[in-house]
Formats: sequence, C-alpha cells, structure tokens
Amino acid sequence: SVDEAVNEARSALDAGVPAVLLFAAPAHKDEKASAALDPGGLAAEAIAALKAACPQLLVWADVCLCGATDHGHCGHVLPGGVIDNDTSVQTLAEVALNYARAGADAIAPSDMMDGRVQAIRRALDRNGFT
Repeated sequence: SVDEAVNEARSALDAGVPAVLLFAAPAHKDEKASAALDPGGLAAEAIAALKAACPQLLVWADVCLCGATDHGHCGHVLPGGVIDNDTSVQTLAEVALNYARAGADAIAPSDMMDGRVQAIRRALDRNGFT
C-alpha cells in the first residue's frame, strides 16, 4: 500500500539510505497497462506520497509495463504473441512522463524495448523534465 511504502521509505531514510527505487504492483491489470498510465494510479500516488513525506529522499521509479499488464509482458502483445515494439515504446514514454509529473526524481526503465531510452528522454525533455 502507499502507506506501507511511505513507512518503509521513512525507515530507510532514518537508516541513512538516500534513495529508493519504486516498483508498483497495481491490483488492476489490463492489456494496455492502464494503471501505470493513470495519474491517480498506485505508482503515481506512491511517488507523490513519498516525496510529500520525505522530500529529501531521491525517488527512482521503475518504468516497465509488465507489472500493470494482465499478460505480464514488458510490452503490448499482438495476436500471435508478437510484441509491438513501437506502441510499447510510446506507452513507456507516457508512463515515465506520468511518474515524473507525480514527482519522481529519476526514471529507471527496466523493459527490453528497442529505442525506449531515447523515447523516454524526448518525452521528458518536451515536457520540461530535463
């Protein structure tokens, strides 16, 4: 839960840990990873709560689709089981932007899509997150 994440972050900070890496596991999962894109979703809420409770803590946010998809893959799956790299990269960039808007200090892409770092960087730059 968000409250548990905040409590753990406070404990880490009290122990001298300067940063955390947030991996969200939302209850709602679908083929489009909607929970990761939702500004009111678990990850975005947790990021905002962590920054509000521990502003000096560096909050990294894992960016991948697997935790929010009902199939568990890091990208969008086409019929026949093929991963759609291009739409997956676009969605990953949107997720990164959602997390940055929520207050993440840094983004940690953990997927394996070709071109994702460049797409994420461009999306963040275009929106003032440099």
